[in-house]
Amino acid sequence: MTEPELRRIDQLIIAQFERHLGSTVNIKRSYEIRYKNGSISEPNSLDTIMTQENIDSLAITHLGIRFTDDNNPFLYDVTLRFINLDLEKYGSASISYTVIGNDRDWVFIVTSLLDERIKRIKRFRISTPDNFFNLFLAMMVSLFALTLIALPNSKSQELNKLKLIEQNYKNGKLKNPIEALIEIEKYKIDANYPSMPRNPMAEVGIILTLIIVFSTVYYCFPSCNFCWGEYVAYKKRRENIGKFILVTVIFGLVIGVTGNYISARLGI
Repeated sequence: MTEPELRRIDQLIIAQFERHLGSTVNIKRSYEIRYKNGSISEPNSLDTIMTQENIDSLAITHLGIRFTDDNNPFLYDVTLRFINLDLEKYGSASISYTVIGNDRDWVFIVTSLLDERIKRIKRFRISTPDNFFNLFLAMMVSLFALTLIALPNSKSQELNKLKLIEQNYKNGKLKNPIEALIEIEKYKIDANYPSMPRNPMAEVGIILTLIIVFSTVYYCFPSCNFCWGEYVAYKKRRENIGKFILVTVIFGLVIGVTGNYISARLGI
């Protein structure tokens, strides 16, 4: 949520009040802000909200705006709530609204216009802190189990293959030691260039890479933003760090895959 978008929504609602009720309308707006440190304030205008620090302990986590016609306070009422769900547990939606009106067509028009504005400012939400912790824990458990299962797997496959070659030689399927040696060499080639390799370290690397990427996206590109005040520069700084980390990880993956491919082609 940026300052221009918030002002557009503000003007949209005021215009709908004035268009429907005419010159007699007396629009009253009230605001409620909740901060990261738990404090609450009720500023008297949008300008007052936009001049606040909006960072660290004074970062805004909840913004509520209510529009009413002072002449008919119980007949026409529009309430908007914007919540940073990454920082506040209040509610289950980051953007919500309530429209009350004495005219069904007016309510329909206002809700339709609000839906259009909300679609423009909404962005995909990666995860909640709880889900992030659960995913991280699941990845760590999977990593531990994968390490226990995968590490001895290649050794057991080698042993089983060699035992099979030995058994075939004893049973006379391989007529002489030369054929047995040829089978062993064939197996070595297949082991060095498998069609579907199972490399425990590669699998561990993939999981760690996913953790790094997910963590970077979650912390450096938050989906809930009250983007004004000092938070604007802070957000830009954090996004630049995130872009650097992601580019580094992707570049490292490309180099690693290319290096492995060249090594395999050269037989190294």
